[in-house]
Amino acid sequence: MATVKFTYAQDAETVYKLVSDPDVCKRRSEAFGDKDIRITKSGETVTNVRLVEADVPSFAKKFLSATNTVTDVKAWNPATKSATLAVEIKGVPVKITGDIRVVPAGSGADYIVNFQVACKIPLIGGQLEKHITGITEEGMRKEFEWNKAQL
Repeated sequence: MATVKFTYAQDAETVYKLVSDPDVCKRRSEAFGDKDIRITKSGETVTNVRLVEADVPSFAKKFLSATNTVTDVKAWNPATKSATLAVEIKGVPVKITGDIRVVPAGSGADYIVNFQVACKIPLIGGQLEKHITGITEEGMRKEFEWNKAQL
């Protein structure tokens, strides 16, 4: 299980409203160069399906292509300012699951994500899990920087 934590200067309610907003999700995906972005909201669940460009290491080229359809589902709970997270890459036996919490931290807020990458490919599954964990952490840092600039 990996954990990333980012601290915002704004209060938890402000941060929660930003990170759970489907329109913000779409603008962020556009800013990152994702293609064919489809955002849907059902109740408090936001689903983002998009084409994502990736730098694929040589050991994984048999399983991953440079462009992949990624489905990111966040089921938000406004009362607790938290969400469950599930990410799938179409055609790849890899899943990312976890939870997100927005909690007060002094006059600001912490955005905490606990997640796990699972890969069912024999022999290279562990390598691929480690690689995707790193990419996921890097993506979360980029999201944090983009989010900060919006507040």
